[in-house]
Amino acid sequence: MKSAIFTILSLSMISLFILIGKGALNITKISNPRNFKAVFPIHSLRPGPELIDPQNTNTVWEYYLLENLSCGLIRDSKNSTTGYEGCIADRFYRSDPNTWIFILRNLRWSDNSSITKFEIEEWLNNLKSKQSRHIQFLKTADEIEYDENSRELKIHFPTTGNEAVLHELSLADASLYPSDYAQNGWKKTVGPYSVKSWSKGENKLILEANPNSPLYNKNMPQVVEAGSLIESDDMSRLFSKSHFDLVPLNAMSDSKTTSELIAGAPQIYNCHPTTLLYFNLNKANKLTDNLEARRAFAEIIQLIQNDYSIYHEPNSALKIENQMIPEGFQGRTAKRSQLKVKTNGALSNTKLRINLLPFLQKNQKLISVITEAFHKSGVNLEIQYSKSLALGDSFGGMTTFVGNQLDPSGSWSFLLYSAHRSLHPWLPNLEYSLRSPPVGLSQDDRQKFYLRLHEQVLNNYFVVPFLMGEERYLFSDRVDASGWNRFDARVRFYELKMK
Repeated sequence: MKSAIFTILSLSMISLFILIGKGALNITKISNPRNFKAVFPIHSLRPGPELIDPQNTNTVWEYYLLENLSCGLIRDSKNSTTGYEGCIADRFYRSDPNTWIFILRNLRWSDNSSITKFEIEEWLNNLKSKQSRHIQFLKTADEIEYDENSRELKIHFPTTGNEAVLHELSLADASLYPSDYAQNGWKKTVGPYSVKSWSKGENKLILEANPNSPLYNKNMPQVVEAGSLIESDDMSRLFSKSHFDLVPLNAMSDSKTTSELIAGAPQIYNCHPTTLLYFNLNKANKLTDNLEARRAFAEIIQLIQNDYSIYHEPNSALKIENQMIPEGFQGRTAKRSQLKVKTNGALSNTKLRINLLPFLQKNQKLISVITEAFHKSGVNLEIQYSKSLALGDSFGGMTTFVGNQLDPSGSWSFLLYSAHRSLHPWLPNLEYSLRSPPVGLSQDDRQKFYLRLHEQVLNNYFVVPFLMGEERYLFSDRVDASGWNRFDARVRFYELKMK
C-alpha cells in the first residue's frame, strides 16, 4: 500500500538539498549510538521560536519538520489495508455512512503536562475554520463532538462519501501542536520529537525524542542535530570525516556534486520518482488566453523532451514526463499521445519570456536545446532565471511539485483549489462541475472526478509537465532505513533505526 501524503518542493531549493550555511555544523564524531547528525536546510526555517507556520508550509523541509514535531488523529501507513493507522486516535471506525468515530489515546505533552479538552476542541475547531492549503473535506463537517470521559471524538457529515477526510486527517496540516508555538517554540509537543535548542545564526537545530509520543520507539535516533553544510566541507568525505548520518540529494542535483557524494556514501536510498518539474502558464499574460498558443508552447516543450538524451547528465535522476501525477499513483491518466508539432504554430513570430529555475543555468546543454527549439518554432525567446512563483508578464514559468500520495485530493487541493498557488487562476476555465472539490461522492466517483480534472488541466495546457525525478538519501552505515516508504521520499527521523 502506497502511503497517502503529498509534499511541496519550494522554488527556493537549489540543485542540492545541501544548502551552504554561514556557520559550521560543528559536531565531531558522535559517540552516543542513538544520536544522529543530518544535513538540513536551515535557511528554510524562520529565525524565531516559531520555526515554521504549520498551516502554511512553503517547502518540503518545513513539512518534514512538522511531521517530526507533531501528530494527528491518524497517519498514513504502508502496512495497513486501509492505508492509515491511528496516531492520537488509538482506533477509528465509521459508525454510519455519515459519521467517523475516533477513540483518542490518553496522551500527555512532551513536558508531561496533560492534553486538555479545551486544547483538543480548539485544535479541531481551527482545522475546520482556518484557511489551509490542503484541508477541504473536513470543512464540510456539520458536527464535531468530543467526549472527554469516553475520549470519543465524533465527526459527522451532512452527506455520505467522506472517505477523503481520512487523507486530510493524515496530513501534517491536521496535526496537534501547542497553540503558543509562535511565542514559546516547540519544546512542548505530542510528536516523536521536541526542540531542545534552535539557533539559525549558529546553523544548528537540535531535536530530542519524546517518549510520550505514540510514534516514539527506543531504536530511533534519540537526539537529532541538523544544519546546513559550509563551503569548506569536503563533499567526498561527509561520512568518513564529518560523520554525517544523513545527506539528502534531490532530483535536480548537479552531476559533479552528486558523483562526489555518492562515491563517499556507505548507503544510497533511492525513492520512487515523484518530483515533477513543470511549466505553469501565466493567466495574467494575455497571450495565454489563446488555447492554440498554449498548445503551441506544449509542442515546443515536446521537441525539447525528444532531445532529452542530448542534455542528460551522468547520475541524473530526471526523465521526461507529460503528466502531473507520477506513475504508480491514483489520479494518473491513460498514456498520453504525442503532439504533432506544427512548423507554423500559434507562437510563430512572437517574443516570449519564460522563467526557469536558477539551477538550470549550470546545464548549458539543456539551455541550448531549449533556445534552439523555440528558435525553430519562430519564437524570439527570452529566458529569465527566478525562484519566485510570481511570473510578472512572462508567458510561463518552471516550478516543482512533489506528488507522492495515494489519494490525489491533496495534490489538487494544493495545486488548483488553494488560492496560494499560481494554478488557481485557471479554475474558472474548468467545467463548472470541476471548480470545487467533490463532496459527498463515493470513493469510485471521486477517483473518476480527479481523473477528469487531471485530463482537463492537461488538455487545456494550463500547465505543461516537463521532467520527473527521484529523491535520493545518503546514509552512514549506522542507519537502518527499512522503515521508510520509498513512495514518500520524506525525512521522518522517527522511522529510522540506529544499528
